[in-house]
Amino acid sequence: MTLIESEITSTIEFFKQDINTLRVGRAHPALVEHIKVDYYNTPTPLIQLASITASDAKTLLIQPWDKNGLKDIERALSQADIGASPVVDGVSIRITLPSLTEERRTEMVKLLGEKTEKARVAIRQHREETIKDLKQQKESGSISEDILFNKQKEVQQCVDAGMAEVQKVADMKKQEITTI
Repeated sequence: MTLIESEITSTIEFFKQDINTLRVGRAHPALVEHIKVDYYNTPTPLIQLASITASDAKTLLIQPWDKNGLKDIERALSQADIGASPVVDGVSIRITLPSLTEERRTEMVKLLGEKTEKARVAIRQHREETIKDLKQQKESGSISEDILFNKQKEVQQCVDAGMAEVQKVADMKKQEITTI
């Protein structure tokens, strides 16, 4: 795997993780696992402090490993903009997510578009950096004009494949968001 292929792959993986945080009308642990909890004065991702499961399509169940952190987790969840309030039931926290309104779905699709464009820009930046490096190699004499031309074609093929993958993932997520 060439350098640009690995950079594009990592960009796509980051994009997939990033859009997992978008709410699509059903409970999913990725909605809250990234939330930072002030745990003993250290900002810690919730996933490191508790077990997070979707007990049904609308409810998340958060079970802290350290019961002393329950209040800190509840505070962080209350401050996070997830569209639902946490309910403490002694040893765990439940979050019941309301159904998405049409307006909220439209906002989610718009946000998805912004995240998709950021991924595309990152892929284009990888292309520009790689082509710049190839041109420097040609200037220094380490590759010929023909090799430069062929490598530029290979780079563009990798970029096209990456863009297609980003669009495919975005289309699937948009379908999830708009399906009621």
